[in-house]
Amino acid sequence: MITTYELFEDFFNKCKECSLEEIIKEYGGGHIYIPSYKSTHRDIDIYNSYKNGKSIRALKREFGLSESRIRAIIRELETKELKA
Repeated sequence: MITTYELFEDFFNKCKECSLEEIIKEYGGGHIYIPSYKSTHRDIDIYNSYKNGKSIRALKREFGLSESRIRAIIRELETKELKA
Protein backbone atom coordinates (compact mmCIF):
# COMPACT_ATOMS: atom_id res chain seq x y z
CA MET A 1 0.00 0.00 0.00
CA ILE A 2 1.46 3.34 -1.04
CA THR A 3 0.98 6.30 1.27
CA THR A 4 0.15 9.89 0.36
CA TYR A 5 3.61 10.81 1.64
CA GLU A 6 5.22 8.39 -0.81
CA LEU A 7 3.09 9.75 -3.65
CA PHE A 8 4.16 13.30 -2.84
CA GLU A 9 7.79 12.22 -2.47
CA ASP A 10 7.64 10.72 -5.97
CA PHE A 11 6.11 13.93 -7.35
CA PHE A 12 8.73 16.05 -5.57
CA ASN A 13 11.60 13.98 -6.97
CA LYS A 14 10.17 14.22 -10.50
CA CYS A 15 9.97 18.00 -10.11
CA LYS A 16 13.68 18.07 -9.35
CA GLU A 17 14.54 15.88 -12.35
CA CYS A 18 12.13 17.03 -15.08
CA SER A 19 11.50 20.23 -16.97
CA LEU A 20 8.48 22.38 -16.24
CA GLU A 21 6.94 21.26 -19.54
CA GLU A 22 7.29 17.57 -18.59
CA ILE A 23 5.68 18.21 -15.20
CA ILE A 24 2.77 20.07 -16.81
CA LYS A 25 2.29 17.26 -19.33
CA GLU A 26 2.17 14.59 -16.63
CA TYR A 27 0.39 16.42 -13.79
CA GLY A 28 -1.33 19.38 -15.46
CA GLY A 29 -4.91 19.87 -14.36
CA GLY A 30 -4.54 17.49 -11.44
CA HIS A 31 -4.65 18.16 -7.76
CA ILE A 32 -1.52 17.53 -5.74
CA TYR A 33 -2.01 16.57 -2.08
CA ILE A 34 0.82 17.77 0.14
CA PRO A 35 0.82 15.81 3.39
CA SER A 36 1.07 17.78 6.60
CA TYR A 37 4.23 17.74 8.64
CA LYS A 38 2.21 16.82 11.69
CA SER A 39 0.66 13.68 10.25
CA THR A 40 3.78 12.35 8.51
CA HIS A 41 6.13 12.81 11.43
CA ARG A 42 3.51 12.10 14.08
CA ASP A 43 3.27 8.51 12.90
CA ILE A 44 7.03 8.05 13.21
CA ASP A 45 6.96 9.58 16.70
CA ILE A 46 4.18 7.18 17.70
CA TYR A 47 6.09 4.18 16.36
CA ASN A 48 9.36 5.17 18.03
CA SER A 49 7.62 5.80 21.36
CA TYR A 50 5.95 2.40 21.13
CA LYS A 51 9.28 0.70 20.35
CA ASN A 52 10.78 2.45 23.37
CA GLY A 53 8.17 0.94 25.65
CA LYS A 54 5.32 3.44 25.78
CA SER A 55 1.94 1.74 26.04
CA ILE A 56 -0.76 2.04 23.42
CA ARG A 57 -3.03 3.60 26.05
CA ALA A 58 -0.45 6.29 26.79
CA LEU A 59 0.04 6.96 23.07
CA LYS A 60 -3.72 7.18 22.60
CA ARG A 61 -3.94 9.90 25.25
CA GLU A 62 -0.82 11.74 24.11
CA PHE A 63 -1.77 11.96 20.44
CA GLY A 64 -5.55 12.12 20.78
CA LEU A 65 -6.15 9.11 18.52
CA SER A 66 -8.18 5.96 18.92
CA GLU A 67 -6.54 2.75 20.03
CA SER A 68 -7.32 1.15 16.68
CA ARG A 69 -5.64 4.04 14.82
CA ILE A 70 -2.53 3.78 17.04
CA ARG A 71 -2.37 0.04 16.35
CA ALA A 72 -2.80 0.60 12.59
CA ILE A 73 0.06 3.13 12.54
CA ILE A 74 2.33 0.75 14.44
CA ARG A 75 1.40 -2.15 12.15
CA GLU A 76 2.04 -0.06 9.03
CA LEU A 77 5.46 1.10 10.17
CA GLU A 78 6.46 -2.36 11.42
CA THR A 79 5.65 -3.74 7.98
CA LYS A 80 7.76 -1.05 6.31
CA GLU A 81 10.62 -1.73 8.71
CA LEU A 82 10.52 -5.47 7.94
CA LYS A 83 10.61 -4.80 4.18
CA ALA A 84 13.60 -2.47 4.47
